[in-house]
Amino acid sequence: MLLTDPPTVPEGVSAVYISYSSIAIHASEFNNSGWIAFSGRGTIDALKLVNLSETISSGVVPSLTYDLVEFNISSVEVTYVGENYTATVASEKLVVPIIGGVKVSSSNPSAARPADTIGV
Repeated sequence: MLLTDPPTVPEGVSAVYISYSSIAIHASEFNNSGWIAFSGRGTIDALKLVNLSETISSGVVPSLTYDLVEFNISSVEVTYVGENYTATVASEKLVVPIIGGVKVSSSNPSAARPADTIGV
């Protein structure tokens, strides 16, 4: 799993630290049971990902088509004009669609940018 390119941020914001506790992807061939969990826990500064990608987890998945990525966000801290502030998030669970899905097979490498924020 890769994270890349944060959204536009307000002037004065120099860091956005996102702490996450789990990551999963969803196989589109299955309904609610199609989630595959990855090990992954940590904190990343989203603003350091402009034109870069950072691996946050890796694993082996079956040859299927995937349509969603899920992150459990434990906390968010924002540095604004040199001061750190705890941000309130609307939901601890962030589910992002993979636009058009991504087919994973053993014979071809696969990648996607769900909603222009996360790469798989």
